[in-house]
Amino acid sequence: MRLYNFVIHAIFAGLFLTASIQAETFTVDRTDNANVSSCTAAANDCTLRGAITAANAAATDDVIDFDPAVFNTDTTIALSAGNLLPNIANNGTLTINAPTANRVTVSGSNAVRVFTINTGVTFEVNNLTVANGLVGGAAGGGILNNGTLTMTNCTLDNNQSGQNGGAIANFGTIMMMNCTLSNNRAGSGAGIVNFASGGNSITLNNTTISGNVAVGSGGGIATTGITTTLNNSTVSGNSANSGGGINSGTGSTLILNSTTISGNSATTIGGGLYSINSGTATLNNSIIANSTSGGDCRTAAGGNVSATYSLIEDNLTCVNLTNSNNLTGDPNLGPLADNGGSTQTHALLPGSIAIDTGNSALTTDQRGSTRPVDDSNSANGSGNLADIGAFEVQAPTAAGVSISGRVSNGRRGVSRAIVHLTDQNGNVATATTNMFGYFQFADIEVGQSLVVNVFHRTFQFTPQVVTVNDAISDLSFTPQVRQTKQRSR
Repeated sequence: MRLYNFVIHAIFAGLFLTASIQAETFTVDRTDNANVSSCTAAANDCTLRGAITAANAAATDDVIDFDPAVFNTDTTIALSAGNLLPNIANNGTLTINAPTANRVTVSGSNAVRVFTINTGVTFEVNNLTVANGLVGGAAGGGILNNGTLTMTNCTLDNNQSGQNGGAIANFGTIMMMNCTLSNNRAGSGAGIVNFASGGNSITLNNTTISGNVAVGSGGGIATTGITTTLNNSTVSGNSANSGGGINSGTGSTLILNSTTISGNSATTIGGGLYSINSGTATLNNSIIANSTSGGDCRTAAGGNVSATYSLIEDNLTCVNLTNSNNLTGDPNLGPLADNGGSTQTHALLPGSIAIDTGNSALTTDQRGSTRPVDDSNSANGSGNLADIGAFEVQAPTAAGVSISGRVSNGRRGVSRAIVHLTDQNGNVATATTNMFGYFQFADIEVGQSLVVNVFHRTFQFTPQVVTVNDAISDLSFTPQVRQTKQRSR
């Protein structure tokens, strides 16, 4: 009987222990940032500030979510100097789950940093936008990370640091998936700055870093002394004094796997990539192209670059280590655009030399589309027939969809305009707009990228690139330049 009672008590004790260490969930049901931290089942008793305060005080892993009845439209939680969020100092793992991507924005109101993660803390963030963070004499305008940070389906936009790390300053470990870092500003590392701090690292998957500006080095990324890995990612339209896209600095290791670096600029050197002071960059199946100034890839002061099955548009002179199966020349990229997936990409346009000339260990591209896909109509052929860069051209499917839209002069439809669809093999389909400016193409194969041109005797139109994943019904063209007729005398 004593043994029986002991077993019963032990079972109940185990159940109690299991229950006591389960994660607690705090549901945010207010859109302001007052210090309201009751976070019970009652209504209107939990702000994000209060939920973090409560989670920090708990002895377990914790989850913060948002009441769908309150956060049923796009909502911004605005911080201020008098209403900061507490540092993330949870005793276990703290996870913040927003309802859907971009539904909840936490804004620093161009006055304060949004998140500070303490040393030793594990912090996971899903579907959240971090915007308008600002610090003057410190690093990390949007986020200062000293712990282990994981972000999925996130956006970091318009954050600023007077020193380093406009969006993120990293002294810990970061993993990002399906994120966008755009329009951030800093002294260096406007998107992300990575500092060596006890073996820390950063890995970016399916992530786009675009439109960031640094006064010094690293418009997109500046890294020093740690390992930074980009898989299926895009670095586009960033600028800096040096290393417009990426600055790989002292003792750092940079690994680019099936990544596209395009349209970046540097005032002095390294528009796309700059490797300096014993930094080592390794390019696998990656593109560096279309740098508007500073050159695509440059090294100095012992900087090193290794490249395999990659494309550097202007030349390969920066590649001073392994140099195997690489290309130079124009990759014929489309503009940064929504080509499917969670983040924007540069499509490979018809005739690109990057099609079927790569060799990638990754089985999908940045959009999540299958890789490799052999284009049977392409004359290229090398490696495992993957496409170089973050974008893999997909084989058209048998199913057909329609593409339709309107050509207008900004006030009314333009009739008798000629619309051309050009596929990756140079085949052209033609349609003519009706009296109201509308046009339509039927039975267009899914899975291909098309160039759409409009021609008219009076107006000129800028071509557009579309990736056909489903029917398109809202393709719109308005004139950029009005042609003038010359009168004969």
